[in-house]
Amino acid sequence: MKAGGAWPSLIWMCVACALLGLSVGMLDSVAAQQPTVPDVRVSLVADRDELTVGDLLTLTLEVTHPADHVVVLPKLQPDWGPFEVRTQTSARTVATGDSNWATHVQYQATLFTPGEFETPVLFVSVRTPDGITMQVPVPAVRVTVRSVLSGNDDPLRDIRSHADLSKSFWERPTTRVVAVLFALAVLGASAFFVLQRRRRRETPSEQALDTRTPFEIATQDLDRIEQLDLSGSGNFVEHYTLISALIRAYLQAMYFDETDGLGTERMTTDEIETSLRLSSLEPGRYGLVRDLLIEADVVKYSGYVPPAVEAREALEKARAFVYQDMPQSASPPGEGAPGGQEAPA
Repeated sequence: MKAGGAWPSLIWMCVACALLGLSVGMLDSVAAQQPTVPDVRVSLVADRDELTVGDLLTLTLEVTHPADHVVVLPKLQPDWGPFEVRTQTSARTVATGDSNWATHVQYQATLFTPGEFETPVLFVSVRTPDGITMQVPVPAVRVTVRSVLSGNDDPLRDIRSHADLSKSFWERPTTRVVAVLFALAVLGASAFFVLQRRRRRETPSEQALDTRTPFEIATQDLDRIEQLDLSGSGNFVEHYTLISALIRAYLQAMYFDETDGLGTERMTTDEIETSLRLSSLEPGRYGLVRDLLIEADVVKYSGYVPPAVEAREALEKARAFVYQDMPQSASPPGEGAPGGQEAPA
């Protein structure tokens, strides 16, 4: 080989090495930017890696985390990529025995197309004790879907012969039987429909329209929670669950459009706070709602047992938030009957 012909090859080898080093550096940079949370482990496990079209696949999402971390697991839409989600359980948190907690949820989904599939991108929200919320990615799971047809399930078949039309419609026994059964079914359905209409006319409707305002509904629910005294009996999870449901229902009725979004009962605390910034709620009230909902999430999902005094204070915070929208005709809390209700005449 001539000395002059070796120079182009040497130059191209140097350029290729430089590009390779740059690519490795970029990959290391991207990997360094992935969100990580110390002592938090996320896993997604399928009950099998091979199934048939239409079979149910059970996926278990589990997050192992310290007790002072709050984990919010995602709620999947019915159409989750190529997967069709049938059912999903509520998130449950249990102690693992090594000073950590495990929060898990199960999804049941199915696939209707043969081939190799991978679960779509999914994230878990983790809130640390210092108030920082991070989105941790969920590892993907690969499954193989087999067709219900085998190699001999679809052979060529002979064309069927023409139907015998030599006999008239009523001369065929099978046709007569089907016609008679159809007529009896129509008569039976008609008689049932007529009887149901008569019963509805004779029996007055017992359902009365609820004419209470959102403020009246919320204050009555607050009084009911106070009378249950769940914090006094140590039922803190149920106590905070009722408070969180009350606040979410009140926000939905007062500050959210019923046609927008998924509804506050299916939104996370961060999603509610973001939506409230676009609503008519005064900015000074965001903090009270956020702190109250976060406190409820910690008790419900992390196993934290608050003092009874703190639980009662949470109910009073909810009452204070609701009474900031009090109509002029209502009595403020502390006046009239207990619980802020107007005293009877």
